[in-house]
Amino acid sequence: MRSLLGKRDLGDFGRGGCDDVTGPKHSNLIFRNPTARVRGPRAEDAIWQPLRPDELNQAVTAATTPQPWLFLVLAAVHAARPGQIRAMHLDDVDLPGRRITIAGHDRPLDELTHRALLDWLDYRHRRWPNIANPHLLVSTESALRHAPVSHTWILNMRGLAATIERLRIDRQLEEALAAGGDPLHLAAVFGVSEDTAIRYATNARILLQTPPRPPH
Repeated sequence: MRSLLGKRDLGDFGRGGCDDVTGPKHSNLIFRNPTARVRGPRAEDAIWQPLRPDELNQAVTAATTPQPWLFLVLAAVHAARPGQIRAMHLDDVDLPGRRITIAGHDRPLDELTHRALLDWLDYRHRRWPNIANPHLLVSTESALRHAPVSHTWILNMRGLAATIERLRIDRQLEEALAAGGDPLHLAAVFGVSEDTAIRYATNARILLQTPPRPPH
């Protein structure tokens, strides 16, 4: 991805409550709510802007150990969701074949992710040499079991613009911009649904058609 890794090689209206409104008890009458099937206007999707280099650098600076660094790389390079990262198994990583599987989607393993995985796996082996947990990521608690790490264990980047989720969004937006807003390309690269691919492609087209702001 772009400048993220320069320093380190690198987000019911109109339901009207219940469908049925019961009248006074003594009447034993039940009236249909006339607004039950009324839908308000669909909210427009947000138009994401690419993260700025300084926002990316803040995230890089916050990832100081192998675990958060791997989380950051998987989100920023492969657009992986936190839950997908937690669910990954050791068998999802093929270091000799340079492949990685995320949420069932097989992807080539780039050099940056390869190095991040090597650093983490080396730390994992030294810290927990004889555990049976099959998950790629383990913690002091999960090392004694077979479950994934808890959702609270992931890199905490609250207060930063480039959270793990925002990095994931930025990566897909970056790819959409590079591909000229081609949804088929996005679906092939990230294994996302048709609706998701179209949403990012539309976002990219809007940005590509927007004249750049004049420098201050």
